[in-house]
Amino acid sequence: MAFLHKLRCWQKVLLLCLAGAIVGGGCLFLYMLRFTTYLGDDPSACVNCHIMQPYYATWNHSSHGRGEGAVATCNDCHVPHENMARKYAFKGMDGMKHTAAFLTYSEPQVPAAKDPSAQVIMNNCIRCHTELTTEMVKLGKMDFKMTQEGEGKACWDCHDSETMDLHISRPALREAFASMGKDVDKATHNEMRSLVCAQCHVEYYFHDYPETPEKDQYLTFPWKYGLTLEDAEKYYDEMGYADYIHKLSKAPILKAQHPGYETSLQGIHGQRGVTCADCHMPYVADGGVKYSDHHIQSPLAKMDRTCLVCHRESEETLRKNVEERQEKCLEVRDRLEDLLAKSHIEAKFAWDKGATEAEMKDALQDIRKSQWRWDYAVASHGASFHAPQEVLRLMGDGIDYAGQARLKIAKVLAKHGFTGEVPMPDISTKAKAQAYIGLDMKDMTEKKDNFMKEIVPQWLSIAKENGKLLDY
Repeated sequence: MAFLHKLRCWQKVLLLCLAGAIVGGGCLFLYMLRFTTYLGDDPSACVNCHIMQPYYATWNHSSHGRGEGAVATCNDCHVPHENMARKYAFKGMDGMKHTAAFLTYSEPQVPAAKDPSAQVIMNNCIRCHTELTTEMVKLGKMDFKMTQEGEGKACWDCHDSETMDLHISRPALREAFASMGKDVDKATHNEMRSLVCAQCHVEYYFHDYPETPEKDQYLTFPWKYGLTLEDAEKYYDEMGYADYIHKLSKAPILKAQHPGYETSLQGIHGQRGVTCADCHMPYVADGGVKYSDHHIQSPLAKMDRTCLVCHRESEETLRKNVEERQEKCLEVRDRLEDLLAKSHIEAKFAWDKGATEAEMKDALQDIRKSQWRWDYAVASHGASFHAPQEVLRLMGDGIDYAGQARLKIAKVLAKHGFTGEVPMPDISTKAKAQAYIGLDMKDMTEKKDNFMKEIVPQWLSIAKENGKLLDY
């Protein structure tokens, strides 16, 4: 106050006028912004800004809106609800950012949620849809931080944020359908119950587009000619693609990812219209409401809501049927792996004997075909149940190609003066196989131990701090 006593009369008047102008201007600014409307939860407050009008209109007709009987307001989804302080602090900070953007004419043409807002939205999906998401969160299958790191799935990966209908959010799947001359948006609801899974559980590779730098290592599905192994093989062969060159045989190898969707379509369930969700996300009835269980797991874990919905046999019989199919597929797989390993070793022996690329070309292509069929069948999650007849077909063809490769290599060896049996190394154990192919297991073990002692504890500490350390 001593400062005011030192001021002259006119200075005090000027200071008072300045303070009045600031306070009055601030009040006028808040009045023009309709400040009081933001203190409540009325969604119409959001359309004080004209840019929000189309978003308000679509919300008003969505499953969350429904006009006056709103199920979820803007604030229900877009602000945190841990406590009142955090709620209004977040609203205030968000509002100031929006105001600054509008006053400086820097608002984007199409507004999109930044990371802090997206995290709040994700948390509110979980908060409201507890019965759907509890198990996914509990099992660590859904968390915003995980989605940012590519380790989890957000609600809007599979559901439209306005209608909650199933939708395709991954460009690769849309482009794959377009390459086949199809429009994925015309898929039926039943088809979508598998297609949302097909956004990830498919065969894929990373394609380079030299003329389009932003498409360097671009995720691509090889569906141009269809959804069978042979269709993908034709696609890869036309472009001369290989994931790597095998160090022993020098065969150009195709490495299958996890073509679960493609193989499931070849099985009796896929052919009869049974979807991924029917078996892995069976319906649950709770209080007269039916919804899909979001605890995604093997259908054998909840057979009363999966298998027994359609089948009249006992659980024991159905489980035995599954195990028998898996055992038969494993038996043929072991035979193929044995022949495939021998073909790689015999090819190396031929190279060591002086074989030329021209002499080895056909044999290496047979090895490529054999290993592609083995890998495609084995890497397809659950394929021995989804389509056991297709798995056996593929591995049967793989055995044939491995046999043809070995016969051609024997002819090449005969040209170079060797007609005996190719000596086979002892690869009867994992350690012996590792030694044969030249892996430095001592170095790799030391690196793994270092990883377990130094890196893993750091991850566990971060998970604990974030409340994401799970107990199984």
